Parts: sequence; C-alpha cells; structure tokens
Amino acid sequence: MQQETPGPGPADRVDAVLPDLRVYQRQGLEALAAGLVGGGRGQLLSACGTGKTLVAVHAAAQLVA
Repeated sequence: MQQETPGPGPADRVDAVLPDLRVYQRQGLEALAAGLVGGGRGQLLSACGTGKTLVAVHAAAQLVA
C-alpha cells in the first residue's frame, strides 16, 4: 500500500498566491495571530488602504494550518 504524503497546507498555498506582506503588515499579522490563538478575539485596526484584508487572509491561513 502506498502512503500519501500530505500536500501543502493552507498557509503554504496562500503564501504562493498572495503578494508578500510589508513590514507593518507582518507586525500586524503576528500580533493578530498571537491574540487569536486558542479562540481569542480581537480587532485589526489600520488606516484605509493599508492591506487589512490581505493581513486577514494571511492570518486565517496561518491559524488553520
């Protein structure tokens, strides 16, 4: 019987498709992910046009992985 190797996880697929995060977005992602681990809640506050949706997609993929 042949064993299947697991494919890339959600975070790997997101990183391959989405653009890289800027420094301030990466900092926001780290803070957001740290606050949401274990069922926490929080808000991502950032100015218009700074990539909140992009940060949220990266955070969701990281938390699912």
